[in-house]
Amino acid sequence: MAGLMIGAGGPGNWGAYEVDYAAATQNWNIGSFVQDNWRVTPNLTLNIGLRYDLDLPRTERANRISWLDLDSPSPLQVPGMPNLKGGLHYADGNNRSPYENNYNGWGPRFGYAYQFKPHTVFRGGYGIFYSQNKGAAAGTGISDKASSSRRTGSTRIRTTVPRRGVS
Repeated sequence: MAGLMIGAGGPGNWGAYEVDYAAATQNWNIGSFVQDNWRVTPNLTLNIGLRYDLDLPRTERANRISWLDLDSPSPLQVPGMPNLKGGLHYADGNNRSPYENNYNGWGPRFGYAYQFKPHTVFRGGYGIFYSQNKGAAAGTGISDKASSSRRTGSTRIRTTVPRRGVS
C-alpha cells in the first residue's frame, strides 16, 4: 500500500520509484556575524560576538511539493471512526513549504583568554549555534524550529515531489 502511495507499483513499473527530475526547488541560508575583541587587562582578553542565521524552508517554483499533515481530515472513511486525522497537504500560494520561517536565529558568542603565567593561558568560550536544514538536498527537510509547526505544534513529516500530471 505504501508503495502505491509514492507512485511505485502498478503494471509496467513494479518496484520503480520516479522523482520528477525537473523539480525547481530552492531554499536560502543567510547569515551575518559581528565580533569585537576587548582587552580588559594585560592578562585578560574577551571576545564578544553575535551571529544571525536565517534558514528559509525549501520551496518549489510550481508548488509541486507535499507533506503529511497529521491535523488535516483523513480521506479515509472508516465506520465507527468519523474524525480520522492525517493526509497529504499540497503546497499552494499561501502555504508553500512544510514549515514556517524561523526568524529567531540569534546566536550570541562569548570567549575569553586569560594569561595565568607567561607560558600558561586559559581559554574558553560559549555560543549558541543553529544547524542547517537537514534534508535540503532531497527537497524536504526539518526546520531548526521543528517543534513549532504551522498550526498545532506538532512536527510535520515531509513526502516527495508529486509527478507531473498527477494531482
